[in-house]
Amino acid sequence: MSQQSLLWAPPLSKQQIEIIAWELRKQMGLDRRCDIPILHILEIVTPKIIENFELHILTVEEFSQEFGKTSHGLYVPEQKHLYLREDVYYGAWDNNGRDRFTVAHEFAHAILIELFPQGLHRIASNVKRPTYQDPEWQANTLASYLLIPPKLIGNEMTVENIMNNFSVSFTAAKIAHSNYKKSEQYN
Repeated sequence: MSQQSLLWAPPLSKQQIEIIAWELRKQMGLDRRCDIPILHILEIVTPKIIENFELHILTVEEFSQEFGKTSHGLYVPEQKHLYLREDVYYGAWDNNGRDRFTVAHEFAHAILIELFPQGLHRIASNVKRPTYQDPEWQANTLASYLLIPPKLIGNEMTVENIMNNFSVSFTAAKIAHSNYKKSEQYN
């Protein structure tokens, strides 16, 4: 039986990822906009940033057969191909917060790998990987900061305000609100 391995990414803190997200927003002229056009970014901007980037929209059945039933999107760095289930793609167009987050999460994988091309490596699964080197945590964190930058959350914003202003799910809005309130305690 072969030993399983985990992907490790170069170490990145929340603060470093927040800076990456804000710089991306500024470069795209989106530093003052709450609700960013994540699919426009994926379809129009990403191919300009990542050479040979391709977006593939698959039916739910095709995606499930190829990548499993639990996934909604996947970035394959060796090919620079990003795959989305069509229901997620159309859901993101309809401003479904969860689907927008999925798109942002896969975009985050692509961007982080582009920024740190030699960064991913495999380590035996019995070695404890720090959270800040987990590529899934990094992609979730970058997606969150891209969609909901703390600099655009106001003191009086409620979870519902964040949900509506940034077109994100209740869960994403609640986490962003909680993180913002925690950071305000220390400033």
